[in-house]
Formats: sequence, C-alpha cells, structure tokens
Amino acid sequence: MEKAKKIRSIVAGCLAAVSLATAGLAVATDGFRSFKKNDNIQMELPEENNGGAVVGESTGNGLKLMSAKIAKEDYAANGISPMADTAYTITATVSPSNATNKALDWSVSFKNPSSSWATGKTVTDYVTITPTTDGAVTATVECKQAFGEPVVVTATSRANSDISATATCDYVKRVESLSATFSASELKWQTEYTVSMEPVYGAGTLDSELTISGGDFALTEGFKDAVEAKMQSSYVSMLKYYEQARYEFNAETSIFEIMDMNPFLTFAQSSGDKFTQMKVRDNFNNAFTLAAGEYQDTHATFTLEYSCTYEEEVYHSGETSINLKFDAESLVITVTDITLDNDHFIF
Repeated sequence: MEKAKKIRSIVAGCLAAVSLATAGLAVATDGFRSFKKNDNIQMELPEENNGGAVVGESTGNGLKLMSAKIAKEDYAANGISPMADTAYTITATVSPSNATNKALDWSVSFKNPSSSWATGKTVTDYVTITPTTDGAVTATVECKQAFGEPVVVTATSRANSDISATATCDYVKRVESLSATFSASELKWQTEYTVSMEPVYGAGTLDSELTISGGDFALTEGFKDAVEAKMQSSYVSMLKYYEQARYEFNAETSIFEIMDMNPFLTFAQSSGDKFTQMKVRDNFNNAFTLAAGEYQDTHATFTLEYSCTYEEEVYHSGETSINLKFDAESLVITVTDITLDNDHFIF
C-alpha cells in the first residue's frame, strides 16, 4: 500500500488550494456495480508509542547515563503511576568500576528555567526522577504531562560533586485538534475537492510529523432514512448499502473525488432480474435527488485518520470528521416511465 505523505507539523496553516476539475454527470443504464475503498488512502503505520517524552544521550565527566523506556503494562511493577505519560529506567555507569563510593544523587531541572514556557512552572510537575534505592546508580524518570522546555536529568557523585552526567528529556508535540474542511460546501460528482487541514499542537520541545493515513466516506443514517422515505416501499427492502462509497482520496495532494459516473449507484444495490434492478436503481436515484434538496442535516461524513510521528515512531493518533452535503441542483431526476393519453387510434 502506498505511503501517505508526511506533513511537517510546524506548518499549521491550510494546505494549498487546488483547482477544481469538473466533468459531466452521466447516468449509467446498466445494473449495479460493487466497489471498495480506494487503496491510495490505506497505510500501515508503526505501533503507537505510549507517551511523548524522549530521553537523549548523556554527557558528563566520569559518569555515563543509559536509558530504556518502560512499557505501560510494566508501570505497576516499577512503582509508576498508571496516569504517567511516559517512563524510563535510567542507569549510570561510574568510572572506574572499582570506585570505593559509587553512590549518586539524582535531580531534574529545566534546561532554561527563564524561558517563556518554563517561567513560573515547577519542573517536578512535569518530570520526576526516583532512585531505586538511596544513592543507587539506577533511577526511574517519569513524565507526568506534556512540557515545552527541555528537562535535564542529572546524576552527581556523592564522593565528588564535580563528577556528574546529564541527559536531556524532550517532549514530542501532539495534535490537540485537527480542523479539516473541503474546498466547497456541497459536493458534486466527478469534481475534485481539496481537503485543507489546520492542526493545533500542544506543548512540546520536538516537532512531530503529521501523517494523514486514510479516510472514510459514508452516508449518514439520517440521510439514508430520508432517501428511503421517498422511495416506493416495495423497493426499499431490495436495497443494499455498502460501508464504503466509491471515491478517491490522495493523501499526497489532499484531493478528494467521488468517482462513479452515476453517483447513486455508489451507495445501493438491488437483487432480482435486470429490469427490476433498473427500476429500483431509478427509484433510488430520484429519491436521492429529492432528499438531497430537502434534508437539512448532514448527508455524508468524511473521516480523516492521522498520526504524529517522530523518528518513525507514532506518538499520537486520532481522527477528525467533516460533515458534508450534496449539491441537489447538480443531480438529475431519471425518467422511470412513459404513458400515452391514448393507446388506440382509428383513422
């Protein structure tokens, strides 16, 4: 499956508009066809990472720090709050290995406590460190919530306070909300629309990459009811709705288009002989057009799936839905019958 384009999270504005390309609306006269969601919008993503904190490489003189992330399911065994965002085990290597006193003191501090984000904040409200025992060379770093100023973890030798090592903790920004809109308020068939996205990011020190991984397009249940209410009752039971409409969404260009030449066949299928299928189809077509012009609530929804990644790891994922309506004036009423006022002429 194609990989969706990654969109840099520092770009919080809308995507560039793309010209609409309109093609004529045609009405198919054959039977119903089946379809599936377009492969272009499917994507395999790495397993989502728990939490947003990242511990970097250490620096120091005489000490070295190594860290390992703790899985959520192991929090209880390590005495970590289940509410913690992220947790690491950090281990200090003391040199030389035969030093008489290897005891360490651990601390955390903002890298720049005077920064606009850190001013007035207490570092331990965001990151804490707890040695496994008093003076231990191992400790647990716990991230309680998102932070916008790097946090420095320091291990200091009790025997010689000039000997220490530090590691920096960063936080990967997440999307708190993603506003998505179409380039038109009402949809026509065989017309391209640009999906514009405007993410709002929370606190963090590392910019994530926003990846649009796919989308789903479907009629709402309320609109289906409105369509069926306008159909002949004997035909309603013959309808079959598909979970996915026939559409294309290109995540690289953010272009959306409903593809079927006959849009109504996108959503329904009947059983029976071909003549019956055509009558059900035409009845549905006309009911759809009438309902589109009268039904005031949402006709269909387009749901975008997204994730925030950093160095190939997923730190957050979610979805946002766009409510849509169909342009009733662009639809057509299909001829379903012809009668003559006189079926017998005598000359």
